Amino acid sequence: MIQDAIAQRFALQQLYHDEVLAILLPDFVDGANVGMIQRGSRPRLALETFERRWVRTQYRREKLQATRRPRVTSSASSTTPMPPPSFCGMRVRDGLGVLLNNAPFCTTPPIVTVSTTPTVLWPPNGKMMPVTVSGTITDTTGCTLTSATYVVTDEYGQVEPSGPVTLGGGGAYSFTVLLQASRFGADIDGRLYTVTVRASNSANKTGSRSGTVIVPHDQGH
Repeated sequence: MIQDAIAQRFALQQLYHDEVLAILLPDFVDGANVGMIQRGSRPRLALETFERRWVRTQYRREKLQATRRPRVTSSASSTTPMPPPSFCGMRVRDGLGVLLNNAPFCTTPPIVTVSTTPTVLWPPNGKMMPVTVSGTITDTTGCTLTSATYVVTDEYGQVEPSGPVTLGGGGAYSFTVLLQASRFGADIDGRLYTVTVRASNSANKTGSRSGTVIVPHDQGH
């Protein structure tokens, strides 16, 4: 490249006509040097300026090409979307918003009903009496029940059984708990048991319902 520039210099030094020089000199000659040529001045200064700029530019290009590193492309794209998680009872979309399943949204808690039989324990003789707790646990379309439990809250804090609830057809359930038929003599409004049934679904929504059993102070209350 440098030898070509020197050879071009000697070739251009033989030309003194301003118009010929203006045609042969490339864009490396700036406006000031072109003005010198057009005014009829000797072209030596313009030729030396052209030579220096042209050689310097070629040197920079060759150095840049020698130090430039080739681009490394990865065969595996880091933006490959991961498989979407599976949400039970939930609509699932991928990274582009494409609906992957047609499950309706689960946004409501389970519906729980509770009934206790009997609701009154009499006489207050201190015996453990069976109480049947029954009802239904249902959920809306798109939701899946994940758990169902019950707990008894005793006003006296003494008899408080708890455990899981087993569902049958249509979400029906029935189980029996033993509650003590006793109360303090000074307890005018009687002893109150509260039986609470809770159920949760796939959307982490919880529904509950409570029923009560009372051991009254007397038959009139």
